[in-house]
Amino acid sequence: MHEEKCLKMVDGTEIFYEIFGSGFPLILLHGNGQSGDIFHAQVPSFQRFFKCFVIDSRNHGRSNNRSRYLDFAMMARDVIAIMDAQKIDRAHILGFSDGANIAMFLATRYPNRVGKLILNAGNLTVDGMTWLSRVTSRLEVILARFFKRNLSIKKLLVHDIGLEKAELTEILSPTLVLVGQFDLIKRQHSQEIATLIPHARFLVEKGVGHLFYKRQPVRYNQVILGFLLGE
Repeated sequence: MHEEKCLKMVDGTEIFYEIFGSGFPLILLHGNGQSGDIFHAQVPSFQRFFKCFVIDSRNHGRSNNRSRYLDFAMMARDVIAIMDAQKIDRAHILGFSDGANIAMFLATRYPNRVGKLILNAGNLTVDGMTWLSRVTSRLEVILARFFKRNLSIKKLLVHDIGLEKAELTEILSPTLVLVGQFDLIKRQHSQEIATLIPHARFLVEKGVGHLFYKRQPVRYNQVILGFLLGE
């Protein structure tokens, strides 16, 4: 099964998403400046076991943004709106990079709506990123401001996400925190996130960087499905 959907929000924003497969819901959230299309190598495997909801986050891909600002809390509310529209009580959440940041908001603000939680290369603070990636992000903001394009998206890269560390200690969901050996996110930062979340598992995947899902999709899918289908 494959469906394309568009949900109109109260502020007029249109959020685009696709549905694949059947079964327990699994929501896939992409990173900064991307779209749900990044998961093209994951969906064929995942839809064998789950009903996959692949969302273009607000102001990304085919989704727009009619609001005057953009933050992760707002993007999390968009996900909840889609869940409500689809009559989904609970769903597993897989978030990559900024998608993992949205996922952390979902797990802390809407704990009863989240089943299992996978945080792949998310960060609570800008300091959680490597020095080079922080410099690159600031350059992207300067260029976006100059060209007046994608500024609201790029600003997300240079500010803390808006969650306190103490909030992570209240996450109820079984959680996998995943980071690549050569990731843009510091390994110790990912380790701290995993330590804060009760009973979270922490995995450093050897030999890969930030784009584990793209560079080694077969292995990535095995890791994700192993966690989701395990006890």
